[in-house]
Amino acid sequence: MDIGDDQSTEDAVDQVLPIDCTDLEVIINDSPDPANLSNSPYRYFPGVVTHMVSITNNGQDTAANTYADVTIPSGFTPWRAVAIRNGGSQGVDACTITGQDVTCPTSNITPAGRTDIIVESFVHVSSCRSTQQVSVQFGTDTYDLATGTQETTEDTDVHCADLTAVITPSVNPVQCTDPLSFTVDISNDNDAMGEEAEDIIFSFEIEDGMDFIDAEYQGSPLTCIAEPPVLGRT
Repeated sequence: MDIGDDQSTEDAVDQVLPIDCTDLEVIINDSPDPANLSNSPYRYFPGVVTHMVSITNNGQDTAANTYADVTIPSGFTPWRAVAIRNGGSQGVDACTITGQDVTCPTSNITPAGRTDIIVESFVHVSSCRSTQQVSVQFGTDTYDLATGTQETTEDTDVHCADLTAVITPSVNPVQCTDPLSFTVDISNDNDAMGEEAEDIIFSFEIEDGMDFIDAEYQGSPLTCIAEPPVLGRT
C-alpha cells in the first residue's frame, strides 16, 4: 500500500488492540421437575424445589463483577440461597432474599470458571397443576460478546394429587338395632398435572348412639383411633 507522496513508499501493518472479552453462559436446572407438595425432606413442611443457576465464562478474559438476580415465581417461596464459586474452591457466599427476588454478591469469573447459585424454595398449594417460570438477569462489568444485561428462564411444572371421597351407607334408613357400615371410596383425579397420593389420612365423625367396631381397607385391617372423629390411614 502506498502511503505519502510519490517520494516515499512503505508497507502499512494492521494493528489489533487488545480488548477484554468475556462470554457468559447461564443454564438453569430444576429438581424435581415436576415439583409437588410431598417431596419435602423437612417434617411438617411442604414440598421443596431446588433451582441451580450455573454461570460459566466461555470467554478468554476474566469476567469482572458478575451479577445475577434470580426471580422466583409466586407459586414458590424462596427460603435459602447460596453462590458457590468454582465448585467452592473460591468460596461460598450467602445470597440475599427479598420477597421473590434473590440477589447474590458480585464476583469475578475466570476463563472457563463457573459460579453456581443454589436456590431452595417451598412449593405453595396455590401452585398445584400449574407451570411456574424462574427468570435470571445477569451480566458483567467487563465487555461481553452479548452486551448489557441478559436474561434466561426455566419452567417448572407443579403436579399435585386431587382427592375426592364418596361415603355410602350399607342401609338407609337404618333401624335402631341394625348393624350399619359405611363404604368410603377415595379417588385421585390424577391427570397430566397430578401425582400419586401416598399415606392418605381420612377422618369422619360417628354420631351419638353409634359404637365403632372396626375398619378395613381392601381386606386389610386399618389402624384407627376409636374416638370421634375416627381417623384412618391407608
